[in-house]
This record gives sequence, structure tokens and C-alpha cells, in this order.
Amino acid sequence: MSLLNTIAKKKLAENNKTSGYMEIFALCLLVNTSTRHDIFCRFSGHTNSLNICVYKEGWIDGEYPSFQETIYESEKDAEIINYFKELLNKTPAEVLCLDEENRITEPPFPFKFA
Repeated sequence: MSLLNTIAKKKLAENNKTSGYMEIFALCLLVNTSTRHDIFCRFSGHTNSLNICVYKEGWIDGEYPSFQETIYESEKDAEIINYFKELLNKTPAEVLCLDEENRITEPPFPFKFA
């Protein structure tokens, strides 16, 4: 494991806000790869925010997103996560490996942070 990877993993573990963002990123990837919906998710480090655009049934040039939100507060994380789970038409247990506090414990896609 590289030093950069070790530092990044430690920082992610220390930051509860980042953990919510990681779950959102994981769900974005899952929705994009397993449904017809397209999700654009952009992280802005200078404001510690996420901008999310969802195009139900796929992106079309010139069309506005079906859903758009910029998240600055962790209270919105759960709302976004639930919306993505609805798009997947799956229960949380089917979508993610969750711990007792409903935090993602392992990415549902083929890469690991270790």
C-alpha cells in the first residue's frame, strides 16, 4: 500500500462527513453501472460540498436534470442516499455492505481502499 493511500484512508476514517460522501459516491457508481439513470457527482474541496445531478433514464444533451442538489450539511446525506436507493429499487442491505450504524463498510464495486 502506498503512503498516499495510507494517509488518505486514515483521513477518510477520521472524517464522518467524508464517510457520508463516500457512501454517496459508491451509490452514484452503482446507479450509473446498474440502471439506465445517469448521475453526475462533483466534489468541491474549497467548500467541502457535493453537487449532484440525476438524469432519470439517461443524460440527453440540452435537457435539465431530473434532480439537482448541492450538499453542504451532513443532514442532507441521508436524503440523497435514500433517493439513490429508490432509483436502484433495492433495499439498503441488497445495495451496500452496511454496519450497525448504516455506514458503508465495503464498496459495492470492484475496488478497495486497502
